Amino acid sequence: MKEIKIEAKTLQEAVEQGLKELSLSRDQVEVVVISEGKKGVFGIGSKKACVLLREKKWTGDQDQRPERRVEFRKKPRRDNFHSSRRETQHLVKTSPQVQRTAAEQGGIDRPAEWRDDRPEQSVSSEPDSPLANSRPEEADMSVGEHAAPEPEATPSEKERIEQTKAIVSKLLNLMEVPFTITEARYSRIESKIYIKFESADSYFFTGYEGRGIHSLQYITQLIFSKNHAQNITIQVDTGDYWGSRERELLRKIENAVSMVKRTSRPYRLEPMSPVFRKYIHNVIKERYGELQTVSEGEGKWRKVVIKLKGP
Repeated sequence: MKEIKIEAKTLQEAVEQGLKELSLSRDQVEVVVISEGKKGVFGIGSKKACVLLREKKWTGDQDQRPERRVEFRKKPRRDNFHSSRRETQHLVKTSPQVQRTAAEQGGIDRPAEWRDDRPEQSVSSEPDSPLANSRPEEADMSVGEHAAPEPEATPSEKERIEQTKAIVSKLLNLMEVPFTITEARYSRIESKIYIKFESADSYFFTGYEGRGIHSLQYITQLIFSKNHAQNITIQVDTGDYWGSRERELLRKIENAVSMVKRTSRPYRLEPMSPVFRKYIHNVIKERYGELQTVSEGEGKWRKVVIKLKGP
């Protein structure tokens, strides 16, 4: 997989230079903005923009490659950023209930885990712990479609939906992100509240493995759980992040299953977050009875292994 770091006067120039050096088109790479640069005063104190271009890895039909565009927008002022962070920390000030929730969520792919550089040390013979009801991200994806229509929300359910919308809106406003909430609903079957929003800055939530949307969803869940005893999970989405990830995972699963059946050898997928590992475990269990899954590694290196069931 090709990867290159480029510096230039502007982000646009850096991306174009990187694409030229990699000999790839825009839809074939993932762009990570490392620094947006700084003009300085009369050239003094100026800094170049820096981006990391990484070639995308594809599975399945090459014609189904999604195209993702970067829209470069002015970065919020640093003083606003620190003020927003302090206000967000105030919103999630720990209470006994939030402490219990956080303790139950030990396996969530939080920002601390993203910085975990520990090498793979252990091998687990069991799938990831099925804590879908106590870990917000574990219930983000489900296998199959729900055919039965949802009944109309009760007044108390509508109130919880509005409270969740208010939390997401508050967080996005603190980040100075322009947005429009396009969907807010409650699934009684899944005991889950769905919030979707559109924004010109969606890429900064969905890019780089979706760290932005994961963080936004995690904080929303903590604030919501602080004031509600019910075991309700929150899913926040933008740019069809969860739908596109589900389709991508299904292509990878089909490719892995084909390899396992053809070679009778285990197939190791790349390391991924707990929610996606959980999804793969469920798909294999429900659709491929002759196969089984186990998890290997620790921290951000933890991965799913698909293999034939033993005799």
